[in-house]
Amino acid sequence: MDARDHFKNGADLKSQTSRGNFLRKSCFALLAAGIVFSGCDKDDENGDKLETSVFDGTITAAVENGSAYNSTVSRVAAIEENSVEEIAAGMYANGGFTLTLPSTPNGNFLYGIEETFGNESDIKYSNKNAKISVVVIFEAYDKDDEYVGEFYCGKFDATTEIDVNFIYADRDVTVTGSVGEKDDTMDYSVSLKKGWNMVYYTENEVSTKEKTGMKWYFWDSED
Repeated sequence: MDARDHFKNGADLKSQTSRGNFLRKSCFALLAAGIVFSGCDKDDENGDKLETSVFDGTITAAVENGSAYNSTVSRVAAIEENSVEEIAAGMYANGGFTLTLPSTPNGNFLYGIEETFGNESDIKYSNKNAKISVVVIFEAYDKDDEYVGEFYCGKFDATTEIDVNFIYADRDVTVTGSVGEKDDTMDYSVSLKKGWNMVYYTENEVSTKEKTGMKWYFWDSED
């Protein structure tokens, strides 16, 4: 399947997952003096067993066949998914780009965690008060600052389809559980640390467990 088709399928799935349509798309139970604060679920017993993929917010992308776009792309803009606004930018050169996401995003980029992962009863949050920013798409612009396409990160081959989301959390938080029935389920094994994290979306799993073989691809708006 063409990489662009993989991306479209992944983007559709995320939007379904994050907005109740199903993938494009957390609350330690605080106990003090026997008091459970409102807005929190029961503490996740497996939270300390979940793997994390925290990083410093700097993205260095070597794009597949990247030199072919040197004359086409000049600037790359990271788009925050919920606000649909630019949150960071960098220049494209030598077949790739580097940009640094803000260490602490402004409040207009922060949204309730349930807006991304959903509010189904089977999804458990260690802190529902957590706020996050989500970056999936990196828009490409030419020297005249005209939109020419998008970059995205993942793994797409005959047997594997993985989309990578870059998610900022304003506190440590976990998202666990499983939604769906029988063979049509989505499992959540997410442990976000305060700061920027990489979250991996597959057909039936959302996880922060690091996966190998991720690559950067370009989708040309003219295709």
